Amino acid sequence: MKTNRRLLTVSAVALSFGLMLGTAHAQDKIRIGWALSKTGPNAGGTATTQTPNYQLGVKEINAAGGIMLQSAGKRVPIEVVDCDDRSNSEEAVRAIERLITQDKVDFVLPPWGTALNLAVGPTFNKHGYPQLALTAVTDRAKDLAKRWPNAFFFLGMGSRYAEGLMAQLELLRKEGKIGNSIAMVSVDYGFGIDLSTAARKVVEKHGFKLVYDKTYPLGGVMGIGGVNFDSPAIQDYFKRHQASEGREPDRWASAVTYAGLQALHQAIERVGRIDRAAVTAELKKGSFDTIVGPMKLDTQLFNNLWLVGQWQDGEFRAIAPAERAGARKAIVPKPASKNL
Repeated sequence: MKTNRRLLTVSAVALSFGLMLGTAHAQDKIRIGWALSKTGPNAGGTATTQTPNYQLGVKEINAAGGIMLQSAGKRVPIEVVDCDDRSNSEEAVRAIERLITQDKVDFVLPPWGTALNLAVGPTFNKHGYPQLALTAVTDRAKDLAKRWPNAFFFLGMGSRYAEGLMAQLELLRKEGKIGNSIAMVSVDYGFGIDLSTAARKVVEKHGFKLVYDKTYPLGGVMGIGGVNFDSPAIQDYFKRHQASEGREPDRWASAVTYAGLQALHQAIERVGRIDRAAVTAELKKGSFDTIVGPMKLDTQLFNNLWLVGQWQDGEFRAIAPAERAGARKAIVPKPASKNL
């Protein structure tokens, strides 16, 4: 019995030492993985909104010495593990699974677009990884947040954008600048489907008539959102993005994507260790200083969004919600016909 106890003690010490070494090694770096659409029909959106912001965020954090972890007593640099999901939902699920189970990354950043974020949601949830659905727009967001307690939705719900647009159109109609007829063209994929579905539900409710309603295949051009380009934080972000990537960001999801990464960075530093459950909890309860203003995710949805933008003086400026500080007044040309 003495021999057995001695062996047990030695084994326990060896195990503890091994765990200590493993922890120390893990805290020499933070491994962050992502699967993005480098190829396929999503590649354009990915290259515009997510890839440059992921790269910029990692570059800036590592240039500052890394993320401060109290458990390591130092700043720890980020190591990236990335792969191509080929714009395919099944491949995205497999890629996220590999990043978690084989590459053993500490955190995973999400794919591009509504469809792929919804496809990989169960995988993030199964493994307890926080999912920052940075580029997903869905009216199912509240229900999905209940089903996936680790998921956070940063671009809100289609119905909010539809209501924001209707509020603008009602104002313009009241001012006598437009009539009651609406034409709608939408992309037949992901968020385009969700946004157009939401719009159809509210058009008649607000006294408008939908006289033209067509969808087009993925690959067309569309724009919602906008930015408050008068904000010093936004102007500084645009300059840094330009310097890093050789081009400016888009005027909707890019700033929100970068802000979401800021929130994750701050949450990890507040927790001070690689603890995904604690980081998720901090994302839910904390308030984060970001380029789009204070960010709160207590409902797992970011709600302080710009819903409608318009090109004015060479810049896509936010015009709704109209009551929000920084909103520009819509500019509407005189209609060619009273029926328009």
